[in-house]
Amino acid sequence: MEVAENIPTPEQADIKSLLRDFYDLSKPGIGFYALITTFAAFYMASPGAMNIPLLIHVIIATAFVTAGGGALNQVIEIQADSEMKRTEKRPLPAGRVSASNGLLFGVVMSVIGVVWLLLAVNSISALLAIGTLVGYLFVYTPLKKFSSLSTVIGAFPGAIPILI
Repeated sequence: MEVAENIPTPEQADIKSLLRDFYDLSKPGIGFYALITTFAAFYMASPGAMNIPLLIHVIIATAFVTAGGGALNQVIEIQADSEMKRTEKRPLPAGRVSASNGLLFGVVMSVIGVVWLLLAVNSISALLAIGTLVGYLFVYTPLKKFSSLSTVIGAFPGAIPILI
């Protein structure tokens, strides 16, 4: 009996699903837009030819920070996400990723991004990344449950990556 070569084993399918869940946990849509605006700001701020190695460091480190922030936001929002049709199938409320693994993933990604900015770019960029995380997680996220002003407040952490 011949076995098809392209059929994944159960272990491969589980790993692929888990990787997809962590990818989703990072909120890649929000991260993509943050990276586009970061790139545009870097381009516009370049006095002459762009410093491509520095741009690569900024983009990669910012991607880590935004992925970490997205994951940490979902850890904070597990209960609310489980109560909404739009978000109930996300990895944390659906139980495909545990809250502790989501927290660990978010913290590790955020720390990698901030340290990368500190070492490869500059301390101001690292501080701006920390400010983005603090504003997003501890101001915008809790405020959105109580006030529509959260949208205005949330614009600030959304705009900070441009400054990096």
